[in-house]
Amino acid sequence: MDVSVPDLPGKLAIVNGASDGIGPGLDATIDWDNLQGERSYSRSRSYGLSKLANVMFGLELDRRSQAGGWALSATSNTPVRP
Repeated sequence: MDVSVPDLPGKLAIVNGASDGIGPGLDATIDWDNLQGERSYSRSRSYGLSKLANVMFGLELDRRSQAGGWALSATSNTPVRP
């Protein structure tokens, strides 16, 4: 995919909201053959996996930025409850 990136240095932060969706006993594996949840669906698991996908997006965006020489730094985080 050809991506047009402006010549401006920048930073992108991807911040997740609450991350309670994946915890002990919940599978954090993305089922690529059931992305829409047609075969099985769990609200909390889907929510947690959406948070995982946000982090994966940030990591891949940063990897592509570094490889492409873009002046962009991408980071992902999830606030932790005390």
